[in-house]
Amino acid sequence: MREQSARLKGRARTALLGNYTPIIVSFIILLLLFLLASYPFNYSLLISQRNSAIIIYIIANILIMLVLYEFLIGLIYMTMKIARGEQAYVRDLLFAFRNRPDRFIPVFIIRELVFFICLLPSYALMFISVSYSNLLWLNLARIILTLLGVIVGLLITAFFSFTELILIEDSSVKGSEGLKLSRDMLRGHIGQLIYILISFIGYYILSIISFNIGFLWTIPYSLETLVQYYYDLKAV
Repeated sequence: MREQSARLKGRARTALLGNYTPIIVSFIILLLLFLLASYPFNYSLLISQRNSAIIIYIIANILIMLVLYEFLIGLIYMTMKIARGEQAYVRDLLFAFRNRPDRFIPVFIIRELVFFICLLPSYALMFISVSYSNLLWLNLARIILTLLGVIVGLLITAFFSFTELILIEDSSVKGSEGLKLSRDMLRGHIGQLIYILISFIGYYILSIISFNIGFLWTIPYSLETLVQYYYDLKAV
């Protein structure tokens, strides 16, 4: 596993060499869009202590993430072009909007449902903490449950990791079909995929330490590695 992971990462670095500019610019655009769109709801949640503010916050973030998800498809498309030796452009961010964006919505919904179920205990504590905001143990419990929920959600959705790539390559494939094809493609290889994903934890920690600036390099790097693995399995 380690040798294959190192080989895939090496190919990803080589492919990205000289192609980082459009990827980084696109990533900054997505980050700014997210911050601008989510700020009003984050601020409202901060100043309000009512459950209605939490509900609005959750719904608003789901809608914002749906739009950003469609843009993320474009970023994935860019990494696929780079893996094939083609030139990527910032305008590729609009790929999903130009190629039946409705096909990607079921995939987004399934992912969101999985994470919503995994994070239900955390959401429950969020509502409870509105009345007991000063209880340190309650806030710590919420943080722990959130981390556990995210980890479990990532493990479950790992089987869907190739869905977007499949839909990008074949416009005739529907979202539900892409989920099944990804699951079938990763059957027997999920351990290797999880190993590859876990191998980036150190990079993510360093990115956080660098005040998140490192994510400009880490996220394209991890995406390109995933794409390289996809093309490897596709060729088998």
